[in-house]
Amino acid sequence: MSDDLAGVLSDVLTYKKAIPVGSPTSQLLAFFAYREMFEELHSLALSYGCIFTVYVDDLAFSSKIPIRHEFLIDDVAHVVGKSGHKLKWKKMKIYSKNDSKLFTGAVLDSRNDLKIPNKLQNKIRIGMEQLDDVESMKKMERRIFKKQLHGRIISARNIDPTRYTELDVAVQSIEV
Repeated sequence: MSDDLAGVLSDVLTYKKAIPVGSPTSQLLAFFAYREMFEELHSLALSYGCIFTVYVDDLAFSSKIPIRHEFLIDDVAHVVGKSGHKLKWKKMKIYSKNDSKLFTGAVLDSRNDLKIPNKLQNKIRIGMEQLDDVESMKKMERRIFKKQLHGRIISARNIDPTRYTELDVAVQSIEV
């Protein structure tokens, strides 16, 4: 595409020259901006006998067989560093095949079933307990409460569509 058209699209799809958080285009922009890095990480994963999964800025390397993860981590850090990024060592997790694995807000259990994380379930439970007090909340508090609880329910239902159906109806009926 021409430079001037690319410039216009960049201006339309970004905010202050950055990818806007929460925009429907953000994930695609992030992917295409770093496509070469992701392709190199994919090749690296294959060389280790792994499957590479990426969701925006969350990276996962999985394998059915044990791998030399310390070498893989060093190689991943090198590839990511070439693109001007750093791994967040405190967020890095190494799981065995029998562990439940938390990745981008979902849990993959040892049977490879997706589960809603306990932390999210607890926040929803607390929200359910507060439903009785919603009428006593000020309008702005009620609006924030409704938005937060609805967002949590949507996140949970993306993982398990059978959960929280009736609660979602109740939350949607809250007048703000």
